[in-house]
Formats: sequence, structure tokens, C-alpha cells
Amino acid sequence: MIELKNICKSYHSNGIYEVALKNINIKLSSKGLISIVGKSGSGKTTLLNIIGSLDNSDFGELIIDGKNIREFNDDELDSYRNKYVSFIFQNYNLIDHMSVLDNIKLKRIISNDDENVVIYDSEEALKKVGLYKYKNKLPIYLSGGERQRVAIARAISSDSKIILCDEPTGALDHKTGIEILNILKELSKDKLVIMVTHNLELAKKYSNRIITMEDGEIISDVGKEIKDEIEEEFKITKNKLDIKTIIKLAYSNLKLKKKRNILLALTSSIGIIGISIILSISNGFNDSLDDYEKYISSKVPVVITSYKEEKSNKKYSDSKIINISNDESSNYINKTFINYFNDINKDDIEFTKYNYLIKLNILGKDSNYFEIDNSLFNTIPSNIKENYDLVEGRLPSKYNELLVEINSDNSLSSSISKALNIKNNNSLEDITNKELKLVLNNDYYSKQEDSYIVKSINKDMYENKNNIALKVVGVIKVKKDKVEEVSSSNSIYYMDSLVNQIISNNKISNIVNDQKSKNTNLITKESLNEKEKNELLCYLGSDKCISSIFIYPKSFESKDNIINYIDKYNSDYVLNKVSVIDESKTLYDMSIKIINVITTVLVFFSSISLFVSSIMIGIITYISVLERKKEIGILRSMGVSKKNIKYLFICENIILGFISGITGIFISIVLSGPINIITKELLESSNIYTMKFGDDLLLIILSMVLGAVGAYIPSKKASKENVISSLENN
Repeated sequence: MIELKNICKSYHSNGIYEVALKNINIKLSSKGLISIVGKSGSGKTTLLNIIGSLDNSDFGELIIDGKNIREFNDDELDSYRNKYVSFIFQNYNLIDHMSVLDNIKLKRIISNDDENVVIYDSEEALKKVGLYKYKNKLPIYLSGGERQRVAIARAISSDSKIILCDEPTGALDHKTGIEILNILKELSKDKLVIMVTHNLELAKKYSNRIITMEDGEIISDVGKEIKDEIEEEFKITKNKLDIKTIIKLAYSNLKLKKKRNILLALTSSIGIIGISIILSISNGFNDSLDDYEKYISSKVPVVITSYKEEKSNKKYSDSKIINISNDESSNYINKTFINYFNDINKDDIEFTKYNYLIKLNILGKDSNYFEIDNSLFNTIPSNIKENYDLVEGRLPSKYNELLVEINSDNSLSSSISKALNIKNNNSLEDITNKELKLVLNNDYYSKQEDSYIVKSINKDMYENKNNIALKVVGVIKVKKDKVEEVSSSNSIYYMDSLVNQIISNNKISNIVNDQKSKNTNLITKESLNEKEKNELLCYLGSDKCISSIFIYPKSFESKDNIINYIDKYNSDYVLNKVSVIDESKTLYDMSIKIINVITTVLVFFSSISLFVSSIMIGIITYISVLERKKEIGILRSMGVSKKNIKYLFICENIILGFISGITGIFISIVLSGPINIITKELLESSNIYTMKFGDDLLLIILSMVLGAVGAYIPSKKASKENVISSLENN
């Protein structure tokens, strides 16, 4: 069954060359108890390790069932150690953090045997050695003799063909030693038991063959009769620890060093806590912005304006000459769009306000005469009764009547105060008595050769009999319960019918008639294209041209409906597009962008602590590898592959990462209450700290991944540990 041919082994250390084995040639039968005796340093243990493939010979052949082990690859050697041999060591070599039963089961589980069968065989083996009642105990709570019997039970359960014993009674008292030898003698009836011992007397009593060694050579071989036997074919079975066993091994070791691992998990969770808090606050702000957008969407208008498109050939040029591109307005808000817009679902619109492209030649008077900026004037909003209180006078009913809006605190902007010649401490009634003058084109512009200029603004222009006298008839301000919803514009409002009145007079004015036939601006003398000319004519009052439409939706959903309706127009009428400005969306997108940038920066800095945690995990894993060299040796001696050793340490750190992630998320949840209380006081906003399951799950996965990454290099080192040196490590 086993044949050793010219086996030689030597060691080189610190320049010293030492021969351990010299030309060993022996054959071993498939049954019996063979003792290898000799003084310390004679090569007994080295020979045993080579037979068990824990060590390799320098020369020679080790033939197992007709195959030379020296030609085996790693998988075949793992299979040989798992299926063919079992070890009973002098110092037992049990895994301390696993129960007695789990220690015995492990070798068979590595073989991927049926778990129920493995449990039954392991319990039967424990019964044979009289330790069944201790099956759930940890080995550290057993005596030396009991631990040695556990090692024997492991060998019995594994059903290996060869049992290799290195000084199995060396650390035991005489009585316990005899018990162990009796068990080994019984096993040798069906298996080959090879025992290294110093005790020649016991060897003679229990062995049916004694091999004596000295200085690495066999000097005596007594009782070496070889029976004829049929060699079985050596079968390779791939050993692989299943994920369940790897997790169990990893978890049991983590439990053994509970305090250290709890501290490590807490330390590693700091980065997770930081990122979780940042993401939760970011989520809270985003949710608040979502709610605010939905709320504000019905308060802030969707603005329709003329569509402008920059004309450029988009070609790359090496020239050093500048080409000015034209910002050409594709269209104004024309009748095609107005007709389309009139068919919109009115249930989506709270109210609509139109701004017209027309010059209002309005004059005011204090000690002097002056023109009033057109930006102070707006058309009366259609929702005026719903959102405003009439605090003085009445609402306009004629085209030449005006309304003035004051702020909620009764203040008035300096621009409007100047326009209306209002002083501090004037009453609201004083405002309603004010009058402005709108000058028509023929009295406003003066022709000089081929151009027009604005006449001098003076008393004569102000008191011209053709002027339209504009009278303030009422004062309004935003309702008290609408202050938060409606922004005060502090405007002077006029009726749409005023625009009609202006156009009916100005469209036949001299400047309009002359401008129609000219392609240059009669005021600035600049050349005009067709679109610019049309725009100027509208400005001078030749026609009623809408410059923008302010649409106030009823709700967030209504806003989407309005925008979708206008987008459909733009897709159907490509040449007559209009621009859609969603001011609430613009504000929302800008706010989200700012929050995302801040979140990214903060997460980056918090991630540094995760990176440090990953390095720390790597260091702790490296220490764990050093601490558990013996365990690595035990697993390798059972046939656990290098890959599985690596996976074991990585798995431990994935579990640790999971615990760290869960701890971080739990602490974040605990902190959510105080953070929400603080932010509510500071920001007057509730539930700003909003944790989301998806974010929490990603952070836990990230923690597990970082654990695996941190463990990779140390785990690789663990997989490459020498089996012999690992087993000798204490």
C-alpha cells in the first residue's frame, strides 16, 4: 500500500545544512500498528510528516496505491490528506473555538459527506472513546487525556486508511497513555497506524512492527513481514469547505475574541455612521424640497416667452478671426400659439397673466416732470379677489383706471413712491387721488429728417390734451392668510383694455407708419432683419403682441399637465416654438444640485474614515493570521485547500463588516431623534433626518466589501503558510 524509495530530506537554516533523512526505503502494509522509535533528532517526525504529505522530501518517491505523491498537485495532496490520512498529534491540535463534536465532524464536512451521516459517525466515535457527554464542550475545558481521545475520535470518524500518531502519549500520564494505546491497537486491526514514540517498552508491547531510526537512517526494522495485498486505485476527490461551514468557522472564531471584535466593529462603524447621517440629512432636505416644489408649484408661475435659438455652424475653426453668432428669436407668442393655448384644460389653471410687448409712455410729476420706468407696471392678475384685499378705494372698471399694490406692512417701494409723488405718513386715501399721464406716439416722438427722437419731457408734454389720464382708484395688498403663498410685487396695475386703447391710437402714428417701410430702426438707426422689425413695431404699438404669459397652476400635477401640453405644441409646431420656464423647477434643481455637491464632499471626507477602517481591518486580520497559525496548520492537515483558508479569513471580515454596518446603522437610527429635534429648532423643519432602506442596505454592503478588501492580503498570506511551521506554532 505504501512504499518509500530513497527518501532524502535536509534542512538549510542560517547557513547550516542538516540532513534529516538518508535514503529511506521501506514498505508498509495496509494494517497493523507500526512504531517508529529513536532518539530526538533521529528523523522520526520528519518521516511521519512526509508520509502524511505535511512535508516534502528532497529526493525519492513516496508511492501510495501505485502513485507517486511527489508528482501530486495541490488538489491531489489536499485529497490525500483528507481521505487517506488522519493525524493524532502529541499536543492534540484541536481548534479551540469549535465544540468537541464540530472538531470531529470537520474533516468529514471538508469531504462534502452527507451531514446527517457525519453527525452519526462522529457521535459514535465519541462513544467509542467515552466522551459523548462532552460533545458540546470546547476542547479548552477538557483534560489532556480527554483531548487526545477527541483527536482519536476524529481519526476514527474520518475513516482514513492511515492514522499517523506523533508521540500520542508523550504528554499524558501512564494510565491515560495505556488507554490511548489500547484504542490505537484496536484501530490497527482495520487500518495502518504509524506511531512515533520514545517509549521502546510500550512500542514492543503494542506494536507488531518496530522501525528504529538514528541520524536520519533506519538501523532496525523488526517484524516487517509484508503480506500480499491488492492495491486500490488512488481516487482524487476535490475537497471544498461549503459556505455554511466557512461561516460557522468564521463566526465561532469571532465569538471567541468577542471583546476585541466588538471594539473593532464599533471603530469601523464610525465611517458608516458619518455617511449614514450625511445621506439621511441629504434625503431629508431632498424630501423637503420635493414637498416644497409641490407646494410652491401652484404659487410660482410657469412662464411662456418667445423662443430664442443661437445660430452657429458648430464647426471647429483654426482662424484667429472672431465670428459673432446671432441670437435669433424664432418667433413671438403668436396667434397660432394663443389659439392653441386657449384650448388648454382650464381646470389646471388658477389664473393667467399676460405681459405685452409695448412701450408705455407714462409721465409723472413732482417738482419736475419725468418718465416712469415701464417695469413698475403690470396687467391686473385674474385672481386678484382670491389673493388680495382691497384696502382703499375700488377696483378699476375703465381702461384708464389703475390699482396700486402695497406690501403687507403698508410699505411702498421708493420707485413707486416717486412715480406717484407719495411722501411718508401720507394716507392710503392720498394714493387714490394720484394721476399719471400716458402720452401717445405723435406727442412723444419728434421726426428729424430720417429718424425720430423723444421730445423733451416737460409741462407741455404732461398737459397735452391728447394724453390719456391714468387715475389710481384703489389700493390692494396680499391677504393675511396668503402672505406665505403669494409674493408681493409692489406694482402699479392696469387693465388689458388700456393696451387696446394705446394700440388703437399708436398704430396709425407717424413713427409706426414710417417704420413699416424702413429696414432700419428709426430711433437708433441700426439695421433690422424682419423679426427685429416686427418686434420694434410691436414695441411702438402697431399691434397687440404678447411678450410673456404667466400661468399659475392649481397644483403640482396641474403644472406637469400644463408643461406637457406646451411641450406638445413645441413638438407639433417646430418653427413656432415657445420657451417654457418652470421657475419652481429651476429653483428646485439648483437647490438639489447644491445639496448633492455638499453631500458628495462630506461623504468623501467620511469615506476617509472608512478607508482607515479598511486598513485597520487588514492589520487586525494580519494579527489574527499570526495568532491562528496553528489552526491554519490543523485545517491544512485535514485537506482544506489554500483557497478555502483564504476564503475563511475573508468571510470572517465580511461578517465583521456586516456587524460593523448594522452597528453603524443602528447608532444612526438612535441619533435620528436628537438630530430631528435640533434641526427642528434651528431650521423650523421637521423630520429633516430621513433614513432610507436602500441607502442603509448599500452602506452595510459597502462595510462588508471593505472588510473583504481589508482582509485580502492577510488572507492570502494565511493560505501560503507552511503546514509544519504552522502546526508547531503556539
